[in-house]
Amino acid sequence: MGADSTYLFYGVRYQVSDKIEIDQLQAGQHVLQKAAKKVGLQSLWGNFDIDGGDFYLLYVGRELATLGYEGSKDVELSDTELAQIQLETKHKLAAAGFSLIPALFAQFEPDV
Repeated sequence: MGADSTYLFYGVRYQVSDKIEIDQLQAGQHVLQKAAKKVGLQSLWGNFDIDGGDFYLLYVGRELATLGYEGSKDVELSDTELAQIQLETKHKLAAAGFSLIPALFAQFEPDV
């Protein structure tokens, strides 16, 4: 990573603090990453602590945009486009066994 970014993501979010799980995320072998990939969902994870600590989150669903100097400068989704993304993502999450209710997330990732 070379610059601050903000991710716009629709799906579910998990906090991860276990060292074994973090190692699995780094290797792309976490059970939730595998379940997401199997049904065509995306996953995003990272240490999002702005103070340089350990605050790891895992998102599963659909990345809508990465905003920042090294990403998009803006994003525009019509009501129809967003509704279609929500519907498809909900169906895929259910098919993969995810039980959390999906939401729209904006997550800042500092360049620390």
